[in-house]
Amino acid sequence: MSGADQTSYPIDMLKLPDITREQICQHVAKLSPYKAPGPDSIPNIVLTRCIDTILEYLYYIYSAAFTRHIYYDPWKSWNTIVLRKPGKVCYDSAKSYRPIVLLNTMHKLLTSIVAELTTYYGESKQLLPPMHFGVVQVRPQWTLCCYYHRLSSKHGAMAK
Repeated sequence: MSGADQTSYPIDMLKLPDITREQICQHVAKLSPYKAPGPDSIPNIVLTRCIDTILEYLYYIYSAAFTRHIYYDPWKSWNTIVLRKPGKVCYDSAKSYRPIVLLNTMHKLLTSIVAELTTYYGESKQLLPPMHFGVVQVRPQWTLCCYYHRLSSKHGAMAK
């Protein structure tokens, strides 16, 4: 990797907080235990049942990935399985199928933690526009409905 030494990166404007052991435990508890595993063949149930034993290892692996700005290449692979949608008369069209992506278990766990950190950071630093709804837990989709209801009520009152 001779080109990697010459790569320049912009200065970090924002630094995400470090991953904690508690976050790992919380996200492992949220995993659906019997979902199909990805290319790493690690079922979610293994993480949920063995978290006490492997927590320190996961913590150091994920912390190293953050501090060294590296991402383990095999985590970037996935399996895509195409399933037939039930009840279709003809399976000649692509609309008759549903792709399912099976991600590596270690990747899924890290990604869910990073998504939570990114969302929290974006919300706490007010990096998301005020009209951004649906993804952020602080402003869920139903907040958008309330906002539009309030707007329509306000404009309805002004029209009278």
